[in-house]
Amino acid sequence: MSINASAADERRVHLIPEPVKVTEKTGEFTLDDNVRLDLQSKDKQLKDSMKWFSDKIAKVTGLDLSKQKGQKAILVSLNQTAEAEIGKEGYRLNVRTEKVTATAITEHGAFYGNKTKLTVEPH
Repeated sequence: MSINASAADERRVHLIPEPVKVTEKTGEFTLDDNVRLDLQSKDKQLKDSMKWFSDKIAKVTGLDLSKQKGQKAILVSLNQTAEAEIGKEGYRLNVRTEKVTATAITEHGAFYGNKTKLTVEPH
């Protein structure tokens, strides 16, 4: 996702907290029964964060992403290389029509990425 608008009102996507950088592109990811969660880490805190995220999605939509085997995916992973631009608790969120990828340096960053995914609201 990427936003190149001159004013916040022109954006289709609004995120809280406001990211350091957003690039809005065409297309959208639809959360449906063809979406699966793909955790690319054995980290316990990250697993707990994904359970929290999955439970929130199930409560709102009725979809249990942890049991889905769909073609589309929400991928979450930890990057072992620090990035000054996003810091210890930051994350990168890449949204495509078939996949949402969240990459963070720490479990805290992944948790914040999950919270942001819950607030994505197209306008």
